[in-house]
Amino acid sequence: MIYALLPIGSEGLATSYSDMAVVLAAILAVAVLIVLALLVWVSTKSRKSLEKLADTASRLSQGEWTARVPIDPYRKSDAFSEVGYAFNRMANEMKLRYDRSRRERDQLQTVLTNMSDGVLAVDGQGIVRLVNRAFLRYFRTVFDNPIGHAHTEAFRDRGLNTLVQEMLDGTASDLSELVVAEPTRRILVLRSAPIADADDQSDVRGVIVARDVTARRRVEQMRRDFVANVSHELRTPLTAILGYVEALKDTGLPTPERTRFLETISRNATRMNRIVADLLELSRIEAPDYRPEISRFALRPIVEEIGTNVQAALAGKSQTFATKLDPSIDTVHGDRDAVYRILYNLTDNAHKYTPDGGHIEVVSQRQDDSILLIVQDDGIGVPEQDRPRLFERFFRVDRARSRESGGTGLGLSIVKHLAEALGGSVRYEPNVPRGSRFVVTLPQDVQPNTTDRKDN
Repeated sequence: MIYALLPIGSEGLATSYSDMAVVLAAILAVAVLIVLALLVWVSTKSRKSLEKLADTASRLSQGEWTARVPIDPYRKSDAFSEVGYAFNRMANEMKLRYDRSRRERDQLQTVLTNMSDGVLAVDGQGIVRLVNRAFLRYFRTVFDNPIGHAHTEAFRDRGLNTLVQEMLDGTASDLSELVVAEPTRRILVLRSAPIADADDQSDVRGVIVARDVTARRRVEQMRRDFVANVSHELRTPLTAILGYVEALKDTGLPTPERTRFLETISRNATRMNRIVADLLELSRIEAPDYRPEISRFALRPIVEEIGTNVQAALAGKSQTFATKLDPSIDTVHGDRDAVYRILYNLTDNAHKYTPDGGHIEVVSQRQDDSILLIVQDDGIGVPEQDRPRLFERFFRVDRARSRESGGTGLGLSIVKHLAEALGGSVRYEPNVPRGSRFVVTLPQDVQPNTTDRKDN
């Protein structure tokens, strides 16, 4: 094919350049518009994605741990979706850690709440940051909830506040004993634990742990009193025995004096034997393997046997003995020997503390599913201040009267332990118009394996 070459003049060439410029300008304008549109679209999309991210972060910061960045799984993955996936993974991990921390906190709170030891935590300014119920039982507080208040305002115990301040100053002793009078008198052992690496004053700077040792101290005191009482009770007749034995070595003593000395030795030896026998009885009853020998027996023959056995002693003081037994209580289900010992000790105790010409009565009654065995007299009674200690070992309302009558001071303690071994109890009541009234409550049917007994 042959093309004809036509000559182009200067005017035609200028027109061609002008058209090309217009086309290029139009293309550039379209390109700019497209770029601007893309920028606006990308900016809008980025802004919306950032707003979703910011909204999710805000909800998480407010404790809404289920908040997540919404991601369309059907759209093609891009940089923003990758960021969203990463943010959601981070939120999942945060929720797991928060749940774990909350469980640990709840467990710690449960442990602290149910601890028998009291716990108090304060910050560097002495503000209470943590306190459990046991601590509030030990120390009276002026606030329903002392958390957030200074320890000197929340607790009015000088010894406690001094210990807390010494702990914050770094001079507290590791172990301190404190007697708290209110709300109830207790003996507490306080242990302080300062925290030296706290970052600022609002962090917990020290912990006080309070342990109630009242029962332990009381048991220790009872043990000391018991040893002292046993030593005293045995030393008195033993001293008399040794003294009269030395006197008997004098061969020149007349026969009446020798006879009187021998009678005194015999009387004191008998008293020592009674004390040892009662101590062995108490030890047997308190042994962990002690079990009452349960059987069904008649009550009236036991009471009549006791009346016969104490008849001579009662006659010596012109005392009368009477019974008032409920006819509906024909038989008793329990330990016959224990019931006999209970009634005999109470009757013997009434005899010792009832003046000449007095009256002693044994009564049985039915009360719901229990049987009441009552021994009452018109004797000297028990002063109100002595009643809480009435069943303690070796405690006597009138020591002189008890020793003169040969009492060991263990009879009522044996009664208490035997009654509790049978699943019952014993209490004292003043008799009307005068005297004492001991009421033993026993279950109608004692279980063979009854072992729950309170400490004396």
